[in-house]
Amino acid sequence: MLTTILTTYFAFNLVLALSYLSARLALAGLYTNQTQRQQLKLVRFTFLVSVCAFMLIPVLLHWLSWHSEMGFEIQPLLRQGVDSLQINQGTTATVSTLPIRRAGFNFTVLACYALAALMILLAIGRVKSIVVVRRLLAESKVWRQQQKLYILLNEKINVPFCWSFGLCSYIVLPTSLLQQPCTFRLAIRHELQHLRQNDPQWLYGLALIKIINFWNPFARLWAHWFNELQEFACDEATVQLINLAGTNNAWQLARSPYAPAGLKKYLPLLQASILIAKNPELLSVS
Repeated sequence: MLTTILTTYFAFNLVLALSYLSARLALAGLYTNQTQRQQLKLVRFTFLVSVCAFMLIPVLLHWLSWHSEMGFEIQPLLRQGVDSLQINQGTTATVSTLPIRRAGFNFTVLACYALAALMILLAIGRVKSIVVVRRLLAESKVWRQQQKLYILLNEKINVPFCWSFGLCSYIVLPTSLLQQPCTFRLAIRHELQHLRQNDPQWLYGLALIKIINFWNPFARLWAHWFNELQEFACDEATVQLINLAGTNNAWQLARSPYAPAGLKKYLPLLQASILIAKNPELLSVS
């Protein structure tokens, strides 16, 4: 039983590695014509397909073994495997009567216990982080509320963030941002886009995968790729909103110290769009 669990565990880690590499190679050629949000959807779809395919492998093997009784070409292979298994069972039956000296050390059991212990420690650390966030939410003041969405203000934080618990979603902003209305609106738009993309829910799933596969670098690469695309997608949506506004403070919003780091990638595009919005004659062809 433990051997089967370990085999499945390491097979899943192998699937994480192969799916990451294949996704990078397959989607590399599609990035030139895709927006950041489209890229995020493609990566999420690829990840889900790889995980679901791994879950369906036992079902596929069972289906093949069931159809082997109906005359498929795989039947001789399965029949040969069954015959060899019966021979091995007969051999072990004759040998089993001999006295066997059991080893006092079982590597499989030790490996399972070690992995489980490390996973529990990492899970405890994650639970403590959630408790800290819950306490921070309880200490915050409600600035706005719309159905299950709460916009909170807190004096202890310096960077805005969003979170979801159950059906409720929260956006927590530094209280000092109230003195900077433009930056305040920018932060709210950015965090709202995170909620629209269901980024907090994906964060839970990625945290679980990182706990279970803590030693696998590809689990961290998946999480880093997701976080990067999520931030870029939110920055892209925020820049589009600023471009549509076409106001004088758009450039100030983008250059705000609270603006996401990825937003700087779009500053030249934003500057050009504001210039064209103020001077439409630049688009005219003489």
